[in-house]
Amino acid sequence: MHILVSVSMFVYVALAPHVYTRFVVDEGKPVPFDQELPKQTDQISYSVDRLDLIKGQGLFNLWGWSFFRGDADQSAYERWIILQSGAQTYFYRAEPFQRRELQTAFPDVDIDLTNAGFFVHISKYAIEPGTYQIGILFRHKSSDALYYVVTNKAIFRTPNQIRLDVANP
Repeated sequence: MHILVSVSMFVYVALAPHVYTRFVVDEGKPVPFDQELPKQTDQISYSVDRLDLIKGQGLFNLWGWSFFRGDADQSAYERWIILQSGAQTYFYRAEPFQRRELQTAFPDVDIDLTNAGFFVHISKYAIEPGTYQIGILFRHKSSDALYYVVTNKAIFRTPNQIRLDVANP
């Protein structure tokens, strides 16, 4: 009987996080992405501002702004946030929000920057522990052209916490 209980506890400890992530977590999961990441471009301006706990024990919101300098029509692009480590890559579709102050911060840019803000929900249970460099990807909605930059920020995920910090060069 002790062996059966011990084996059951081991199976529970090994499988519970995966079952929880797959069947219980509904927000903050990465989504599939079917294209290869392109080489980096210097045409994306960005700032990754903060990572805030928004719900319960494990749902976070990553905030920032970005815009692609290569096209005046920013609405023609989807924005993706990429979390990349040596072993894993996670893709998140970014949601835009208004950042009106960016237009005055970049007076030399002839682009409407009103909706250059972004946020992404990230569940700490949906990513493995590790250090993830944050990247920003712009994908043209009709031509599927890709533009990518790796930011100077990283997410550090340990078994107990998740935090945003400056990435190692």
